[in-house]
Amino acid sequence: MSKSIILALALAAPAAAWEDTCTQFSQIYTSGQDLCETMFGDAFKYETNEEDAFTMWWFEAGNPNNAVATKLNKTTAASGYTGECELEYFHKSGPPTAEGSDFTECHPWKDSACCYEATVTTPTALNEAYGKGYEWDRCGKMSQACERFFVQEACLYECDVNAGLYRKCTDAQAADPTNEACYENKWEMYKMPIKASYCDAWYDACYEDYFCGGEDGNFFSCAEYY
Repeated sequence: MSKSIILALALAAPAAAWEDTCTQFSQIYTSGQDLCETMFGDAFKYETNEEDAFTMWWFEAGNPNNAVATKLNKTTAASGYTGECELEYFHKSGPPTAEGSDFTECHPWKDSACCYEATVTTPTALNEAYGKGYEWDRCGKMSQACERFFVQEACLYECDVNAGLYRKCTDAQAADPTNEACYENKWEMYKMPIKASYCDAWYDACYEDYFCGGEDGNFFSCAEYY
């Protein structure tokens, strides 16, 4: 086969499947609620009663999510509360601990973190932590305003002890090989209520950016196209 034919076939080849799914956020999601309740599967719930909802970022001293967890009775013995980092992937085992002065990217959690500084050093480290196909910028560089929301969500997931209060599967379920949804799954979250205003701001910030929507707008589905 001649070089010219090989080149012609290469140029005519279709784009990678994941590239075919790249679409503007405004075409994938209809609203902030749709974004928060679809992008990460069932991890988050859009909550209009913001006194009963968590945030993914703050600037004041102390973690405001702790008070929300208490208000929602998530920190009682009856709820199974342990005060430890319940999510398991790159997370610390045991209770959250303070990090050093070089802990800057996810700085709101510096005094009490379920993440190690080495995991959250930069936006790039957070973006590439889970490997090829799980980056948030699979469809090209995002606007800074949009990317910051992905960084904040990643910091919440990696660092906030309250995220573990919404772990989908119990230890018993994760240890059961007959439980297809939960076996060895100590990383997935389920319906953590997030402030509606935060979800709406995320949608507005990313409205014109491009994202791998797949067939259902699920962040994890896109990896299947690689």
